[in-house]
Amino acid sequence: MKKNLDLNIVPSFPRVDDYIAIIRGGLPVELCEEITKDIETRPWRKHKWGYYSTKVVGSEKTLEPQVQDITEELSIKLRPFIERALNLYQDKYAVHGEKCGSRWLSSLSSLRFNKYPVGSKMRKHYDHIHSLFDGKEKGIPIISIVGSLNEDYEGAEFMLRDKEVKLNTGDILLFPSVFLFYHSVEEPKKGTRYSFVCWAY
Repeated sequence: MKKNLDLNIVPSFPRVDDYIAIIRGGLPVELCEEITKDIETRPWRKHKWGYYSTKVVGSEKTLEPQVQDITEELSIKLRPFIERALNLYQDKYAVHGEKCGSRWLSSLSSLRFNKYPVGSKMRKHYDHIHSLFDGKEKGIPIISIVGSLNEDYEGAEFMLRDKEVKLNTGDILLFPSVFLFYHSVEEPKKGTRYSFVCWAY
């Protein structure tokens, strides 16, 4: 008769949460302030969800945050900091030898800004994003990246695996884009939360 394996007794297995990384001060505060001023001069739209089974894209009736695509000018300013964060992440987690290499990321999706005023939230979800690869780009999102652009708000907690992740202005959060890392943003109680998101593959 086979025994059930108790993975808790194997100390060599890393914990899932070990793959969550925060680059503290990964972005200059001055750049974050410049970005939040800039993006408020341009229009926002309601966030939309993609549903895998039906291929339908749409928004919920209530509480959806606002989103905005990045301009080329801001992308040029932000990308070097994101690429540095991704290199640090790969340096930490790379496994060397045989068919494993020190780099497994080759591309970065375009960035999107998220705005969370009072009366909005990001519902709990996985980053199993298929729409990034409907055109000439082929792949799967491997690493999710969230950049914190301000902290002058109350509430709006970023929840990852049902635990709050405290992010200050300029912090960059990275974690695998798989079902184990479900996440959400709670509704603000006061003020507006600004962030950016993108995915590496």
